[in-house]
Amino acid sequence: MSKLLKYELRKTRFIKVFMLIFTGLFEIVYLLGLAGHFKSEPLTMTACLGLVLTAVFGCMVCGLKSVDMLYRELNSKQSYMLFMTPRSSYQILGAKVLENGLSLLMAGVFYAVLGFLDLFLELVREGVHLDMASLMRFRLGYTDVATVGKMSFMLLLAWFTVITAAYLAIIVQATLLNGRKGAFLLSILIFAGILSLFIGISNCLIRQLAPSGLFGLFQAVYSLICAVLFYLAGSYLMEKKLSV
Repeated sequence: MSKLLKYELRKTRFIKVFMLIFTGLFEIVYLLGLAGHFKSEPLTMTACLGLVLTAVFGCMVCGLKSVDMLYRELNSKQSYMLFMTPRSSYQILGAKVLENGLSLLMAGVFYAVLGFLDLFLELVREGVHLDMASLMRFRLGYTDVATVGKMSFMLLLAWFTVITAAYLAIIVQATLLNGRKGAFLLSILIFAGILSLFIGISNCLIRQLAPSGLFGLFQAVYSLICAVLFYLAGSYLMEKKLSV
């Protein structure tokens, strides 16, 4: 399993390096905007926007790249040797799911820490001194830093679940609909149906059952359960129906 995970991590390393390069460039611009001779509010705001966009689109592209690779592997001869190794479909798909989850988690932690440090430097420049507890309560517009962190984590978790739903739709297309007319279109419709069901249950059931103040926790648990179910269903189809 560890070898499969390393293999999956290597396949997405270019995107991660690309993200780090852009992050480094925007971070340098941000620090220059805070520095003495280059002190500039527009420069700082531009760098902040660049960092946010890099984080958001970087995480999105990582997930989409993973989906694209699975589609190519199941519908072409690309990486066909992978499915001829003495590994079960649960291990192969599990490595992909684990890689995507770890990549999103590492990206989330990295950008959260970077964001805290940048905010701390900005406050120091403005002469505001806060401890960690006060920094978490610091207001950012209509909300605070802690709430922004929780919302970002929920979005990452929801995106991870969406990716596992896309895995399942692609596997359905490759195992049950492969070769049929309009199979790709049907897989898109299946994905839309799975996603609609996931969102619909979340909006109807979780909002009614979750106690006040615990909606985020219930939503997180629900997202993880759905991701696991999507993974198990996809692995079962690959194990029983996939012909290499």
